[in-house]
Amino acid sequence: MSKSESRQRNDRVIFRLTAEEKVRFEKFCQASGLSKSDYFRKKCLEEKALRKRKTPNIETETLLKTLAQIGKVGGNLNQIARELNMGYLPITDELQLTLNQIRQLRLEIRKALGYGD
Repeated sequence: MSKSESRQRNDRVIFRLTAEEKVRFEKFCQASGLSKSDYFRKKCLEEKALRKRKTPNIETETLLKTLAQIGKVGGNLNQIARELNMGYLPITDELQLTLNQIRQLRLEIRKALGYGD
């Protein structure tokens, strides 16, 4: 089935499960690496699954979330830098140290994720 044909799937099938069945179903889906829909189609309709879903491991997911949070801190630092450049705030040794530590932390996380420099 081509991708354009798969996009034509707009009918829904709803079925009920017990709490235990739901847990088992979700474990099977996760173990197969398939979405719930693809897993269902593969098992019930004997169709070839469209694709495996990439799920990052816990460490990678945590590092990505941390990197995102650091990005938010970077936005705040940008606002501080703007104030510094306009001469409204003096640059202090403590601020410079913090900026350097954040740069180093970002580099270490990116290296752990395999992004290099």
